[in-house]
Amino acid sequence: MPRVAFVFVVLAAAFLPGAALAQVDPGTLIIAGAGWGGNWDTEIELADSPLGVGTSGGIFKVNSILAPCPPNCDTVAFTVPPGGTVRILVSDFLGEFFQGPQTLRVTTATEQPLPVVRARVFNSLLPCQSAELPVFRESTLAGLDTSVLVFAGLRRQPGVYSNLILQNVGTQGAAEALVEMLAADGALLGSEVVTVPVEDTALALTLVDVAGRLGASQLDGGSIRVTRRSGEGVLWGVLATVYDDGRLAVGIGTNP
Repeated sequence: MPRVAFVFVVLAAAFLPGAALAQVDPGTLIIAGAGWGGNWDTEIELADSPLGVGTSGGIFKVNSILAPCPPNCDTVAFTVPPGGTVRILVSDFLGEFFQGPQTLRVTTATEQPLPVVRARVFNSLLPCQSAELPVFRESTLAGLDTSVLVFAGLRRQPGVYSNLILQNVGTQGAAEALVEMLAADGALLGSEVVTVPVEDTALALTLVDVAGRLGASQLDGGSIRVTRRSGEGVLWGVLATVYDDGRLAVGIGTNP
């Protein structure tokens, strides 16, 4: 089936009974590092906006790949009743072709407010191994300088590792970036030039155990610095650290 079509507006008005005319900017929400595969899944919860009028729209992956749906669907519609909530698992709608970390978008139909969105990635075999994923308005990200991202909390020890997930948000194409590993004292420990794919590719770029990949045998504290070298768009992503005691930590590369 074709992707549900949504109309984007900058400003729309919604009239609330007994209240003044409220200005609504639906916009788009961006969730980085979402997805599913193996034992991992992402739970997205949507609550009605503070306006209390309910809303409807969709969660989708930007996709230019011609693949039949089903099984390779990339969109799910939602309807949140006034004052209500909806819970959606990414594995319930994102097809097998798109297994792995993704950048997902949440948007609403014309003249309807965005829901309040919470996203959580978790291990179905170890439910305590979970972490909240950051959710941002696209307009907020577009207003940031993402030419350089710095991810704190880099770790590599027995049973502990950090994965770097990057994607170029928008439609401007792929970007080239320099990924550098820095010790806690700022010393450069390793680097690599990578190509960060645009949203409409099958998967985000995932550098599994990025500290080991860049040459560290052990590292207790440090950071990853990502510097755009070419390309346009919004460079965005997360650093996800898995601990041997079941913890999962997810961090972003700049303060919004």
